Amino acid sequence: MRRETVLTLEKMGIGIEYSHHEVAESQHEIDMRYTDALTMADSVMTYASSSSGWL
Repeated sequence: MRRETVLTLEKMGIGIEYSHHEVAESQHEIDMRYTDALTMADSVMTYASSSSGWL
């Protein structure tokens, strides 16, 4: 599921630096590449709205 999310975000033009699982079950970390403040804000909102219910 995490891989599918990362690939989808990249197709949407959101750069992903890396992703990995956390210690606890069903916890994942997806880190976006740094960019200017406005682009990052747009990326965060796009990620939040598109991934709700996925992870």
